[in-house]
Amino acid sequence: MQKECLPEQFEAAHKKVLKTNYKDFVKKIPSFSGKYQDWYSESLVLIKQLLPDRVSDFTKLYEKPKTKRKDITHENYTIEDHRHGLTVTRGWEKEKVVGPEAAIPRFEQQLNILKSVKNVLQALFLTSSN
Repeated sequence: MQKECLPEQFEAAHKKVLKTNYKDFVKKIPSFSGKYQDWYSESLVLIKQLLPDRVSDFTKLYEKPKTKRKDITHENYTIEDHRHGLTVTRGWEKEKVVGPEAAIPRFEQQLNILKSVKNVLQALFLTSSN
């Protein structure tokens, strides 16, 4: 998602941190837009089974609110908005209010919820092996 939304910053960060061939590295990165739905569906199944209390948190980060939004801002921009390429502008100069990069923190939160699933699995495995 970062590569798609902020390509210059993503490339600069890669070159600073990883110091490998950027073109080779980028070829290995799957398209967020193309792979997200599969990842989301698979993750949701795991979360429903192992962390059912976090399902609503996980889905809320993706889905647009059920109630109509008066304004779309950084606070209520969702991954679903990102997938639709939604950018909100204002005024005749089309000043950008919010765009797809606003979904990055929401996806990071989804990743953190999924990491919690991994921790639960590790705890279950350690408990059962003792």
